[in-house]
Amino acid sequence: MLLNLLKAKILILDGAMSTQIQAITSYNAKGSANWHKHTDNISQNNYDAISLTNPSLIKSIHLDYLRAGADIITTNTFRANALAQQHFGSDGIIEKINSAAVNLAKDAISEYHKTTPYAKGPHFIAGSIGPVNRSTANESNGHTKLCGITPEAIYAAYKEQIHALIKSGVDLLILETVINTTDALMMLEVIKQCSHDCNVAIPVIVSATISQQTGQTYDGFSIGEFIVKIGGSESLIAIGLNCSFGFSAMIPFIEELSHSCPIFTCIYPNAGLPDEDLNYPDTPFFFANKAKEAAEKGYINIIGGCCGTTSAHIKEIANQIKDIPPRKPIIKKFAASSRTQVTNYTEGSNLTRSVTHENGDNR
Repeated sequence: MLLNLLKAKILILDGAMSTQIQAITSYNAKGSANWHKHTDNISQNNYDAISLTNPSLIKSIHLDYLRAGADIITTNTFRANALAQQHFGSDGIIEKINSAAVNLAKDAISEYHKTTPYAKGPHFIAGSIGPVNRSTANESNGHTKLCGITPEAIYAAYKEQIHALIKSGVDLLILETVINTTDALMMLEVIKQCSHDCNVAIPVIVSATISQQTGQTYDGFSIGEFIVKIGGSESLIAIGLNCSFGFSAMIPFIEELSHSCPIFTCIYPNAGLPDEDLNYPDTPFFFANKAKEAAEKGYINIIGGCCGTTSAHIKEIANQIKDIPPRKPIIKKFAASSRTQVTNYTEGSNLTRSVTHENGDNR
């Protein structure tokens, strides 16, 4: 069903989660009646765990995006892996966090359809998977000071989260804000194994973040090279760009992605770059107008927003692109690349991994 819809229309992805949580000033984690319901060790700064401690907040954000016109909502699980949760002392409840997040997304879709006479479906739940916040380094690259964890531990952390998301019933997985291409390959291998274990074929979107200065991923790959490097996965349905910087500056890179990608594209930039007070400059109308510009040029299959975007941004996008046909993927196979090395990632194997660009922000 998802693939058929992608051929028929541009699908609307939701907007930011963490900056929405920050913007809701009435939220007080420690004051929540549910704060100690599951564990006494959850930090109020642990946004992923809010699915447990203040589920009504997360559900309300999902509902806002659905009412704005989102076809796909993403789970509140960007950092819901053991390595990221270790910082908050919540690494022992990974399945609980991910399961709660998926169930909240399901509840939001169900409530939306029951309470909205004009509701149109179907709607899809994308399990959000962000980068781990630890680095291992290959000693040959001179950055051994960033060494802190083994690739096997990273593999295990991804496996625990991905298995929980699939088991809980997501419709697809979205690997977001990819800053290390080797990590993306590792995650795709984990998804393959977990899909086999759960006896389900799960569609996958991989979305990278790029440097405005170079237009490359943070481990030095051009957009075309990134596409080639990850393109061998059978479960992959779309490749995208997210976070990074504002829509205006991303148009040339979105064009490059569209011209290079043989499958569907997924675009969701930030609402510009924030100022010192974390205010994002791009208004809903401006942001949506740039989305319309890209859509009219035939670059877009899935469109949404990252940091700083709100339900107002998503509503404006939905209004402005509703009559624009989707991009038609180019017909060609993924080409081989001399920079591409296919590795089978399994627990206990001897893996090397390049240094990641540290990024502590949630989507």
